[in-house]
Amino acid sequence: MPKIVNLGLNHETAPIEVRELLAFTEKNKIKILKELRSAPFIKGAVIINTCNRSEIYLSTGKKTEAKKLASNIFQREAGQKVELASFLYSYEDSRAIIHLFKVAAGLNSMIKGEPQVLGQVRTAYERARNNDFCDTYLHEVFARALKVGKRARAETKICNKAASVGYAAVKLAEDILPQIKECSTLIIGAGEMGKVVLKNLLERGAASPTIANRSRDKSRALAEKYQGKALSLKELPQRIKEFDVIISSTSAPHPIIYKEKHEENLSLRTSPQLFIDLAVPRDIDPELKRLSTVNLYVVDDLEKIVLENLEEREEEAAAVEEIIATEYKDFKTWWEKRKAVPLIKALQNKAENIRQSELERAFNKLSARSDLSSEEQEIISDFSRRLMQQLLHNPLVNMKKIIAENGEQDRDRDEFELFSQLFDLSI
Repeated sequence: MPKIVNLGLNHETAPIEVRELLAFTEKNKIKILKELRSAPFIKGAVIINTCNRSEIYLSTGKKTEAKKLASNIFQREAGQKVELASFLYSYEDSRAIIHLFKVAAGLNSMIKGEPQVLGQVRTAYERARNNDFCDTYLHEVFARALKVGKRARAETKICNKAASVGYAAVKLAEDILPQIKECSTLIIGAGEMGKVVLKNLLERGAASPTIANRSRDKSRALAEKYQGKALSLKELPQRIKEFDVIISSTSAPHPIIYKEKHEENLSLRTSPQLFIDLAVPRDIDPELKRLSTVNLYVVDDLEKIVLENLEEREEEAAAVEEIIATEYKDFKTWWEKRKAVPLIKALQNKAENIRQSELERAFNKLSARSDLSSEEQEIISDFSRRLMQQLLHNPLVNMKKIIAENGEQDRDRDEFELFSQLFDLSI
């Protein structure tokens, strides 16, 4: 039976300067998954990569070797700028699976109940599944994690008033600039996060936010839908000084706003300018903080905001934990039943080999006395087959049941080893 291991870092263990070193492109994720699956001791691999976490989940027969391989890949991708070991966490088996369930339910997010993480887990799973990087066990783990996330949203209020990162960014802007209705605002990035930011700005009365995106058509379509304005990124250097609030959330692998290109126009501002960078890797060069008119915040700063309804979400988290416990118990039962499969196959194969050997011996003895017809041989063969099936039926049914019950009760005794010895099976 393979084991499930997890290795990663997140907003709790690593600052943004470290996390952005592991912000992989889609092409890079596929390359890493192929590298992992090429190792003979790796049966399946999934990568979850968001602004707040980079995690690798592996199905493996050799846990130590698997974690070492994943760690080496992370370190290689991060380069020599930082030693990653002190930022990484690792879980095995039940802890790895329960950790994933918490991630999918939003309990492990910077803001509890954050609604976007379930989609990110689904994307990670589908990437691995569609490229044949998932084995049976990771398929089951991630399918159940998605079920946990869906149940958490349907059966609890964990997401009802949960603030997304986009909400928190606008809340931060409003705290700093109470008159945000009168401010000129710019959103860079027309993806899902950009839409959340836009929605929250409009709810707070911001007038005609401007949207900038690499694709002018995409920013124009979004702007027209919400009575905003569109801006090309090529126009940004000349117009950047016009905006009081700039919130950026692109997937670019490099800064969109940086000192050498934008400092001259930014220096023309006489009043403070608020920048909120939600991207990992960062969209805004941290060197811009040196300008007297620039107030720059990154995604990690949002954790410090006092969020509305925090106590209510903490209460709902307890209900989510109950869902996780129930789903993990069901998964454990499935896992233990799967554990019986190689035993059952081995016992069936051994019984069949004995049947064939004894059948051949019987035919040889009978043929010395008289010739058996094909029909008579088939009758004897069918009798031996049915006799074997009848003898094995109850042992096989009970074997699966006992192994499953052992898993549910977490007893120390290993029935797998017991049955292997009892029937002298080589698994």
